Amino acid sequence: MSAIAAVLRCHGEPIRDGEIERLIDAMKARGPDGVTVWSDGSVALACAKLHGTPESLAEQQPLAAVDGRFRMIWDGRLDNRDELRHELSLHHVQPRDDTDPELVLQTYLLHGERTPERLLGDFAFAIWDAQQQRLFCARDHIGARPFYYVLNDHFFALASEDEALLTLEGMSAVPNEDRLIYALVPSFDAFDWKRSWLKDVQILMPGTRMSVDCSRRVRRDVYWRMSIPDSDPPARSFESYQSEFAQVFSQAVADRMRSHAPIAAMMSGGMDSASVCAMATRLTRARGAS
Repeated sequence: MSAIAAVLRCHGEPIRDGEIERLIDAMKARGPDGVTVWSDGSVALACAKLHGTPESLAEQQPLAAVDGRFRMIWDGRLDNRDELRHELSLHHVQPRDDTDPELVLQTYLLHGERTPERLLGDFAFAIWDAQQQRLFCARDHIGARPFYYVLNDHFFALASEDEALLTLEGMSAVPNEDRLIYALVPSFDAFDWKRSWLKDVQILMPGTRMSVDCSRRVRRDVYWRMSIPDSDPPARSFESYQSEFAQVFSQAVADRMRSHAPIAAMMSGGMDSASVCAMATRLTRARGAS
């Protein structure tokens, strides 16, 4: 996973010297393939890159739109790239390259804040709109990529690690006591999952998007929830369910094998990780790889 970071100073206050650099530097272990920083007036964006997919080798972040109005930071992996490319072609849009951030940015230019609904994969990203002076953020459906943020009287800031936010002026290392109680007392069920281990830090929840502007106006909503059928599915044979699951499972594993380097697996010793490794082995052999 790469690391992303942003700082948006409130009420026109300019970015402080070195603050975005300190913020992204605190997460440099996530980005061994280079750190890039951009700032303008009250906003600063940064990315510490970890190349995972073949396409990520060509990523340029923060990514700018042609007219310079939008700039984007991205940590993720798109699984419906072909679908997005097809839709863009229907609108006569030709992406400038084949990277995931470019596909997402071009989709955003078409669909705006409805973009997360059209994405499939693991992702956390933010897009700065220089005209509206607004930062739009989103996190994937199940929260596979991290997204922490803080909003106070002076700034809004986001990061891929909560402790990195402690590098910002005025941030407190005081822990969130409810989180500690939840970890220690099984009967405690009043914990707010939107809060981090740190008292001042919040978590953008899975399947959620958010926009923040320089006046501290925040709009947040859930774009996806897991749906539960009202009734049992039609009766089918065990073999048909088995076949359908195998198709979905094999595609999910294949999506996560899209890599520019040899893949590896972390084993827990249980059936889940063993099944993933078995499917990865089958797919590798089917591709004729060693």
